[in-house]
Amino acid sequence: MERRLSADTLSLMKRTKIVTHGGKAHRDEYLACCVIMYAAYREGQLSYVERRMCGESDLLCRDTWVVDTGGEWDADFRNFDHHQGDPELVSVCSFDLVMRHLLGVAAFDTFSACSPWIKLTALHDTAGGAAVASAFGIDTKTYIATRSPIEKAMLSAFGEVVVIHPETPLSYCMRETGRLIIAEAEEVATGIQERIAATTPPFLVSGLRVWDVRSAWGDNDHVSLAAVNHAASSRSVDVVVGRNQRSGGFSLYRTAWATGKLDLNHIREMDGVKFVHKNGFYGVISGDVGDAGIVGMIQRSVLGGSGPVVVSD
Repeated sequence: MERRLSADTLSLMKRTKIVTHGGKAHRDEYLACCVIMYAAYREGQLSYVERRMCGESDLLCRDTWVVDTGGEWDADFRNFDHHQGDPELVSVCSFDLVMRHLLGVAAFDTFSACSPWIKLTALHDTAGGAAVASAFGIDTKTYIATRSPIEKAMLSAFGEVVVIHPETPLSYCMRETGRLIIAEAEEVATGIQERIAATTPPFLVSGLRVWDVRSAWGDNDHVSLAAVNHAASSRSVDVVVGRNQRSGGFSLYRTAWATGKLDLNHIREMDGVKFVHKNGFYGVISGDVGDAGIVGMIQRSVLGGSGPVVVSD
């Protein structure tokens, strides 16, 4: 979380202007503004957002960011619109364009591959909710049910103002959102894929493929889990052994396609188990539990507490 700055410090910091369209707010320009605001803040600048029609002077000013409006994509002039019919822009949104600029194309592509919400954001903005539901293999009603009231509240707050000033609570929230996104992207870009590739291959426990990725886990649990989920599919992994930063221990995580194969509720009362989700897909385990204990917990989850432990390569 960013530290609060004194009034004197705030008064000395350079202001960076961001122009985006008015009217109903959408996730793509909101998130684009968030990451711009944090990137500027990291460079000692404060950003303010003007939600209005874009003018030619905005497009020609290299110091003004123009997001999701203006009909131009020109990173040199910080213009990031995607509505002009360019074939390269058919399936991307303003957030994608801004992140490519801030991170570089290769780093953003790696981050996007580990973070399905990025694809969802662009698809929803460019093709609508029905296209998202189809792409993710769900019906439209289910997709609508996943929309967060927290996001709705933030977009509503963003959409109801004309100017977002740097010192306001909304601005602090936006910068913090930008900080978390960029931190996540930078961890992915600085080696988590290589650390995952270097882990020991999955091994079999009672017919399940178990993958211990604790050596790959970084400081940000969310980032690591997203990257591991992306890699677990290609390895046909049923159970992931990872870190749990909050407890100082580790986690057992059942992948989605292993739902019918094991239930971690069977280990709820075992020594060293700190927490098991009621749906049996996730458990938090004490760091004192050794490898043999992990194998025993997985075996019990499969067999409901009976039968021998079977381990093989």
